[in-house]
Amino acid sequence: MVTWPLFAVVAEHDLVDRLLQDSYWRAAILNISGIPNKPVVRTRVALSGLPGQGDGDVDVLVGLRTEPHRATAVEVKRIKVSSRAIATGQPNKLQEYEKACRQANRLGRAGFWQAYLFIIVVVDSRVLNPGSTGYTGASAAIERLIDETIGLHSLDPRVGLVRHDIVQSMNREPLNAGSGGSSLVRLATQAAQPSEVTQWVTQNLRLCNREHR
Repeated sequence: MVTWPLFAVVAEHDLVDRLLQDSYWRAAILNISGIPNKPVVRTRVALSGLPGQGDGDVDVLVGLRTEPHRATAVEVKRIKVSSRAIATGQPNKLQEYEKACRQANRLGRAGFWQAYLFIIVVVDSRVLNPGSTGYTGASAAIERLIDETIGLHSLDPRVGLVRHDIVQSMNREPLNAGSGGSSLVRLATQAAQPSEVTQWVTQNLRLCNREHR
């Protein structure tokens, strides 16, 4: 039996890259007010060079080379519901949500035109669907725990929040079987972008070596 790669265990940045390379998920992820059609999309862009920021990075930077003053900066955090979590009822990485909020807030304070936190909930429920087809995902109790964790209480008021769900319910290639979707929790508040941020965006939209089209 072929065991397909599991999105609950691949590196988080690899998951982001794979989603941005998939036509359906790329459209779903970027279908947000303020993000233009056919933007330049960069991943893992170091914040070094941006005044006052030091280390760290932007998980996803989105914009147009012709409009660098309207850039979207995204922090991404994955919540994993592995087969073990299905059994124990305890999703992984929930405890890192507060840290993700702090990192997203940092992007908002840095002055990007808009900043977002993307939560990607990845569920491996193949154990619940032993036949050839099946779409059963996480239990209601697990979903409740996730819903109680993901909230706006720790986010800066201008930072937006979007949840993306991927359920790998069958032993087939991820994204081609199972279920999923995106839900907007809050739109980001757009604000004038400082000139030094626009200069940084301009340089990185041109020079960064990871581009997703």
